[in-house]
Amino acid sequence: MTPPVTPVRPTADVLAAAVSGWVGGPVGVDGWRPPVQGAVGHVVGLRGPDDEGWVAKLFAVGAEGGHRACTEAAALRLLAPTGAPVPRLVTTGALPPDGGDGGDAVPVVVMERLPGARWADLRPGTDARRRGAVHEAVALLLRRLHRVDGERAGELVGGGRPVPADPADPAAMVVRTRARAAAALRDYRASGGTAVLARRAEDFLAGREHLSRGVRPVLCHGDVNGGNVLLSEADGTTVTGLVDLERASWDDPLRDLALTALHLWHHELDDVPGLLRGYGLAGTDPDRLPVHVLVLALAERAWVAQDRPQGWGASAARLDGLVSSLTGRAGERDPFS
Repeated sequence: MTPPVTPVRPTADVLAAAVSGWVGGPVGVDGWRPPVQGAVGHVVGLRGPDDEGWVAKLFAVGAEGGHRACTEAAALRLLAPTGAPVPRLVTTGALPPDGGDGGDAVPVVVMERLPGARWADLRPGTDARRRGAVHEAVALLLRRLHRVDGERAGELVGGGRPVPADPADPAAMVVRTRARAAAALRDYRASGGTAVLARRAEDFLAGREHLSRGVRPVLCHGDVNGGNVLLSEADGTTVTGLVDLERASWDDPLRDLALTALHLWHHELDDVPGLLRGYGLAGTDPDRLPVHVLVLALAERAWVAQDRPQGWGASAARLDGLVSSLTGRAGERDPFS
């Protein structure tokens, strides 16, 4: 997909007036602000007609922003009957960036505001016992999402509408995994990854892609990390919310788990096995989880080398070390087992 175009955002008052019309009642602006604005959507605190706290999420103009807004709304609708701790969808709409008649429309999703603090903000200084409790809770949260079955792998929506369910193809997930592996290897090599590790990764993946055959797609969040999980501020371990579902899709549940495991590996190396146990995986061999972890690590290493954020050299070297351990060099420790 093409990159979204950043809009000139409507003022909060203009946004509140528009949402008032959508819901048929007075909506105001309150003083709530998120600790961090996300990379995909800009959020604004609103106060509903019955004084309930809402969040309006404004997406970038263009096809990509519209697709992400529709995806988030679709995921919230799918999860509403499950009792999962996701926001209640209030309404959706679009408005011009200047509040008038001109300009490209800004997609907006309005949802319930959930209590709690970000997992990432509560993590520093947390002892091992509390970290373990959080990882078990996050693992159970993933399992809860993954109980929502799909008929086909891929996007939740197309052209702003739910995609019709096609008959399941036993090989569909193999094709999907193979395409992701090829793209990650290509980007890894192009970004300066070592030829030796690239060959080892290619050999490892070629012998394991078949493990995805017959995997039934489920609803996957696509980015369960410290910024998207909310925890109770009272005990620091109870999950009170899961937000930012604009990347949701029908996919392999172990890829969703691999994304979270890789996130933990970046922050708390020794706690990754606890997450896997909480999900119900006592080990990873010969499971397909290492395939997803390796593909994600290759892609992450390519991104780090291309964008070069602060400390990128050390991050690239550490990711190379993970690729090395996953592809089975004798004597190297696999942190995901």
